[in-house]
Amino acid sequence: MNQSPPRFWSRAALSVFTFLLLCASALQYLSGAQQAEFSYFSDEPSHYVTGLMIHRYLDEWPLPSPVAFARSYYHHYPKVALGQWPPVFYVIEAAWMRVFGISPASILALMALYTAFTGTVLFWFAARSCGFWIGLAAPILFLLLTVVQESNSSIMVDIIMTGGILTATAVCGRLVESPHRKYVVQFALISVVTMLIKANAMLLALLPVTAALLTGRFMRFVRTPVVWLAVPIVLAGVVPWYLAASRIVSRTMSGQLGLDFTRSAIYSYSKSTAIVFGPVLLIAAIGLWTAFLRPAWRRELTPSTAALPAMGICCLVFHFVVPNGPDLRYMMPVFAWLCVAAAEGTHWIASRLPLPAPRREWAGAAGVLMLFTATTFKLHHKVNLGARAAVNEIQARVTGTGPVVLVVSGDIEGAVIAEAARVDPHRRWIVYRGSKIAATSTWMGRNYRLSVNSPTELKAKLDSIPAHFLLLENGNHYAVAHHEFFRRMVADFPGQFQRFGTPSPTVALRSNNPFERCIHSLPIDMEHSLGGTINLPEIGCDP
Repeated sequence: MNQSPPRFWSRAALSVFTFLLLCASALQYLSGAQQAEFSYFSDEPSHYVTGLMIHRYLDEWPLPSPVAFARSYYHHYPKVALGQWPPVFYVIEAAWMRVFGISPASILALMALYTAFTGTVLFWFAARSCGFWIGLAAPILFLLLTVVQESNSSIMVDIIMTGGILTATAVCGRLVESPHRKYVVQFALISVVTMLIKANAMLLALLPVTAALLTGRFMRFVRTPVVWLAVPIVLAGVVPWYLAASRIVSRTMSGQLGLDFTRSAIYSYSKSTAIVFGPVLLIAAIGLWTAFLRPAWRRELTPSTAALPAMGICCLVFHFVVPNGPDLRYMMPVFAWLCVAAAEGTHWIASRLPLPAPRREWAGAAGVLMLFTATTFKLHHKVNLGARAAVNEIQARVTGTGPVVLVVSGDIEGAVIAEAARVDPHRRWIVYRGSKIAATSTWMGRNYRLSVNSPTELKAKLDSIPAHFLLLENGNHYAVAHHEFFRRMVADFPGQFQRFGTPSPTVALRSNNPFERCIHSLPIDMEHSLGGTINLPEIGCDP
């Protein structure tokens, strides 16, 4: 049976955190994240640009209207995601930028800190009953999971959301065991902050009652008046934001509520979990039996041991029901639980080895990590699409003080927007997304349809802006209809575009439109983030 962690673990936490920070930083370096642009999934550039927008806003004095500033920033860099995601991640990111700068290396350091924090909390759970070395194997295993490597090497919210969920879970165990006011307030406040990082953390609303059910304390728990203090705290902290953002968030649901989605999610997540863990999943199954299922069958579960399984169950139920996904990132809290279960299973196996106690622990920790490394581990390599090089090429060619109008098409859209926002502190650049100029779709890419009928019509649309530069992703993997129109347009009008820059995955073309031409007003679809449709302001001509 698990016991409360001895004081040694709290004294060791700083050492573990430092070690995990070095591991996270090393994985970033090996993945090539320092040299790659913000191109992992479509969310990453949004997270960078939104934090940068808040940072730029704080540079203004006197501070303008935040809504007006956000609208202006969006039509220059249309990857603002505030509203689609809650504000806490971006506020922390902007504060970090104020101190450590806006460079990719700076933001990746913040992500490594998030990863190390989450791993340290995971260590706390595992070391309680498994000892230091096997307990340390749990966060190391977690860091080596492909989905965690990907998030650690990118600007994504899932790592820190998982850390918040694990922290709330630790407090929840104490709350169910001893429902005092301080634990109620701690759990409620951590839950509010985590829910305002990402909506998936709403699963925490189910956690206390689930843990109470698993330990047979449900009636006693719900009849304790003080535990209900958490409800108004969470409602007051979370509901105003999600009511304001409900129209935006509802559009991102990628499926329909019902049994069809649930069946699909169960199959997809089960298959993916087996692939992510490989043979180590068998060791985790042993740990689930010895540390959770068998004690539950014997009615020996304590709140401190039931809290983490309860969190895993809540996460599974939430993502089996809520039609958003399936996406492997959403299972990160469950994967954290399974890493602790793998540590429990390793401890059970190691305790039966004919070795002295310290050596059993070392052998168990080394064994489970070697098994995972030999059978399942794959180093994540972040793809460089050439967006940073292309933006730098454009910046080197731009002269004068007038606007720089850029159209970009391909998977590089978000990465180019993020790079342009990084190099332009004065909102001089205006970036148009090819997927919005030549097509229309929802935030999640549904209801896609072309808005132009031919490359000639697309060329006329670009001339009406007018665009100074055009960036097209090279290669044949992005065979979307509007992107094919861009390619055909360049082929059909060879005298209208000049290729420049060094060869890269991105083709950089300069339009023959002269820089001294005025910028015409062109509607920009903003309904996904800020609502309404706005036009470019009067920004004049370059003399």
